[in-house]
Amino acid sequence: GTPASESTPNKMGFDTYYGCICQRQAHNYYPPFLWNNDRREYLDNVLVCPGTGLDEGADPYDEASYAKFTGNVYSPDKMYEHVLDFVGEHKDEPFFLMWTTPLPHSPMQAPKRWVDYYVEKFTAAYGDEEPIAGKGYYPSRYPRATYAAMISYFDEQVGGLVAELKRLGIYDNTLIILTSDNGPVLDDGYQDQAVEMVGNHKMAGPHRGGKTSLYDGGTCIPFLLRWPAVVKPGVSDALVCQMDLLASLAALTGQTYSDKTDSQNTLPVFLGKSDQGRKELVTEGYFNYALHQGDWVMIPPYPSYYDDPDGTGFSGLGNCYQLYNVKEDVGQNHNLADKEPKRLRQMMMTFEKLKRETGKMTNY
Repeated sequence: GTPASESTPNKMGFDTYYGCICQRQAHNYYPPFLWNNDRREYLDNVLVCPGTGLDEGADPYDEASYAKFTGNVYSPDKMYEHVLDFVGEHKDEPFFLMWTTPLPHSPMQAPKRWVDYYVEKFTAAYGDEEPIAGKGYYPSRYPRATYAAMISYFDEQVGGLVAELKRLGIYDNTLIILTSDNGPVLDDGYQDQAVEMVGNHKMAGPHRGGKTSLYDGGTCIPFLLRWPAVVKPGVSDALVCQMDLLASLAALTGQTYSDKTDSQNTLPVFLGKSDQGRKELVTEGYFNYALHQGDWVMIPPYPSYYDDPDGTGFSGLGNCYQLYNVKEDVGQNHNLADKEPKRLRQMMMTFEKLKRETGKMTNY
């Protein structure tokens, strides 16, 4: 929400908040201010409107041409300072900290030491990188190196938080969850290779599609959980969803919450005590929905006027049912709708049942 809305963090139950309010502000790592609860905290940065290009006549291969897009205060640094301060203030009592870093979302802006680190590596391997002078939120001299720099910088900050928890003596009994909101964006204008091209099939690592896609490239995301005193290292294939954190953390802490939510208690999965996650899950893309059941994913036909909404180059699939076994076919290359008619019918019936029961179609 925006600062004037009813959905700011403090109005939604958080005791304290520091960061961006309104996603437009978050699309600039050098904003003129951040929000400290309901007050603006001004930073030593000059606002450069998103979409601003290089100065007329500027050399796109000269780093100096991009100087105006770098401010004096990198906002993730300020957020990180508040993260460490909060942990220190509450080290002697139970606390909940939600750290919603914008890294590594566009635009491509990162501390120079990390950018230089990857420029050297990329130059040695591939030669000089082509700049992005007129696309994205802001131009970037080294978009690929900068994207890598943003990821490494966040990794460094997570490591710093872990080190601080250890220094305070509370690491072993602290539950840490690291996850993402969606898969990588397709065609963000930065050519950062977050999504590779394999023939005409856009991929997010081994997965098909990306952000907004119904395929797993859009919805199958990192979910890392660490609690040294309780959880043993391992990997789970259980079907879970971020919204399940509400019911699961409530069960863990003995709290109550409204039952008018789609959250399910999957705490045993998070603690490594069970592989039984959700029975089913509906995910939403821009134009349609997908039903997940175990290793299977069913996608109903798209609206007829969208032939290829996922931008994967597989035109024509929108007119038919799609069925994939993502354990055996992680890239969702082989539509098994014709070969598995019984399973397809069962999943179609489940999908329609969910629609009737709710009168809507969101996540379940």
